[in-house]
Amino acid sequence: MPLMKEKPVIAAIIAEYNPFHNGHRYHIEETRKRTGADYILVLMSSYFTQRGEAAVLDPYRRAEAAIACGADAVLELPAMISTGNADLFAKGAVSLLHQLGCVDYLSFGTEVPEEDLPLLLRAAEYFTEGSEKEAMLSERIRAYLKGASGYPEAREKALIDLDGPEVAELLRGSNNQLAVLYLARLLELSSGIRPFPVMRKGGAHTDMGVSKETDIASASAIRAMLREGRSGVANYLPAAEGAACLTDPDRVIRMDDFSAQLHLKLSSMSDAERMEILDVSKDLAVRIRSFEKQNPLYTWDEMAAGIWRKGHTYARIDRTLLHILLGIRAEDVLAWKQLGYPAMIHLLAVRESAKELPGILNRNAALPILIRRSDVPVVTEASSRSRLMETCLMTDRLAEALYREAGYLHHRMETYDSLHNAYMIKC
Repeated sequence: MPLMKEKPVIAAIIAEYNPFHNGHRYHIEETRKRTGADYILVLMSSYFTQRGEAAVLDPYRRAEAAIACGADAVLELPAMISTGNADLFAKGAVSLLHQLGCVDYLSFGTEVPEEDLPLLLRAAEYFTEGSEKEAMLSERIRAYLKGASGYPEAREKALIDLDGPEVAELLRGSNNQLAVLYLARLLELSSGIRPFPVMRKGGAHTDMGVSKETDIASASAIRAMLREGRSGVANYLPAAEGAACLTDPDRVIRMDDFSAQLHLKLSSMSDAERMEILDVSKDLAVRIRSFEKQNPLYTWDEMAAGIWRKGHTYARIDRTLLHILLGIRAEDVLAWKQLGYPAMIHLLAVRESAKELPGILNRNAALPILIRRSDVPVVTEASSRSRLMETCLMTDRLAEALYREAGYLHHRMETYDSLHNAYMIKC
């Protein structure tokens, strides 16, 4: 009698790949080599990202590049999570991976070596919801916020008070911050997924510098090169993504391309409806209304600059405007958190040699796996969960429709139609 094949080892990566670059390829290669994974599964943001920006390429072209560079399958992170702040992005994504029921490792980039995982876990305890350390940190942060400190400064001062400078220093790295939040969610879930840090090569995620001495640059630096029309972009991209659309600045979608849609959306919303949107405070709602009165015609970037105030990052402002455009309400996100981030997962692409992977996912997942965006998941649970799943699905459809429209109207780009087409199979 033949021996039963053991369960395949699956390592997951949470990513934006905006765009996919040589550092991402290195991460995938290191993850497979050092975990011994049979499959590399990527959970990737789709049309809009955590910084409140439109992705420079549609998710299918980014997924195609990931498959060409070693990933076995790419799943889509729902827009309600991918456009959230760091906490929502990290904890929502980890929750979805946990619900897949078959992920063995979560691999993530850090600014520190693998040996510092115990330090990352120590930091994660301060962000694990419901823990004693989290309560202590929150109390200290609130005290500092009453003074002149902004949130990052208040958090650093509070961590130094509670744990000394080592943990506070750790959180100055943007990758470390996400890593700590990933670990915090794993702790909250008592998940069996094992963390696997990979120290990034090259500059930090937000480093805007590039060097001819290396073929690795940050995604932020590459996006700046694309938008400014600077040469040399292809030096930092795998051949799989060195297409003309990434060397022509006129083919890069910008948030200004959504100005008309934002104007139309705001003009149709009452003040009460605006206040329901995620991250729209009363003060911000007043600033938006005041700006509209003084500037009846405006672009997205003009609105963002006009309502910005000290203490807020431009990413937070762009993210909030994007929530308005997509109609993402604070009430729905809060309900999502309370229900453990219930959602569906949309499959974007699969490697030909891993075509059995969708079957593995379907057999193990505690949430529906969508093949087309038009698929409607079967929900037999409480009506509140059903309503939230429908909201998630409609938000993702709207995000795709807006992106495809902007790409065609402003750049004459045609993108993959996931409403009617199934996921891509790539060699």
